[in-house]
Amino acid sequence: MEAAVPKREHPRVKRVLLPSFYLAPVEYYAALLHAHSAQVEVHDHYQKQSYRNRCVIAGANGPMTLSIPVEKAKSDTAPMRDTRISDHGHWRHLHWNAILSAYNSTPFFPYYEDEFRPFYEQRIPFLHDFNERLRQLVCRLIGIETPVSYTTRYIECPNENQQPSGEGTFQENGKLERKRQTKGSKQQEQKGQAEQSEQLDQSDQTDERIIDLREAIHPKRPSCLTTPPYYQVFSERLGFLPNLSIIDLLFNLGNESRLYLAQISHPRHFSLFL
Repeated sequence: MEAAVPKREHPRVKRVLLPSFYLAPVEYYAALLHAHSAQVEVHDHYQKQSYRNRCVIAGANGPMTLSIPVEKAKSDTAPMRDTRISDHGHWRHLHWNAILSAYNSTPFFPYYEDEFRPFYEQRIPFLHDFNERLRQLVCRLIGIETPVSYTTRYIECPNENQQPSGEGTFQENGKLERKRQTKGSKQQEQKGQAEQSEQLDQSDQTDERIIDLREAIHPKRPSCLTTPPYYQVFSERLGFLPNLSIIDLLFNLGNESRLYLAQISHPRHFSLFL
């Protein structure tokens, strides 16, 4: 069954604020593609039963959740960036076998298998690093070139007229690069903040949209995304399963994944593509 893709494309928003997810669902990458730039929140608290350590794929018997075990934090307020992956239960072996079983017969899995396998053969200590390296790989394979930076502090409820701050940028080596402050730079920083405030006042007149999606994409909440059916291996028996992990789209549609993401529609209350 060929993908039924709407013809209408949506204008891009200025910036989105996103959490760090494990092989995030389709709507996450749709939002990322449609933004001029994005920030990933790394100072939020780790949340259980979220996409931060889990993804959902299409198993032979229906949706299958893959969860990464994490070590217990020393504090309930520990930031996401400090959350460590646990080696308990041979989860890497189990996850890769589940992915093989689910997607080995898809049209494009053979082309991408060698790109993903190393993530399940090596030990990456921190969940954030693991998630972001996978995200970088997915963006490269799909062709999503939206610049991504990282927050340097927790962003308090930004709205459409507020620009999230942060100077981190994601480099090719997967590390978070931060600008260093030299002695005497505080005065320059204060001056820069005043100038930035003035610039933000001016930006209010240019319809600059900042969309906070940190809590919008969650396995316990229905998706705001309207996803036309695309080919899935088990669709004849299970029907179409919407908004699964991005690898479901990638392994089934391959290089057409970007076109699908570019044209799928959102309802107005999602406020991304108005």
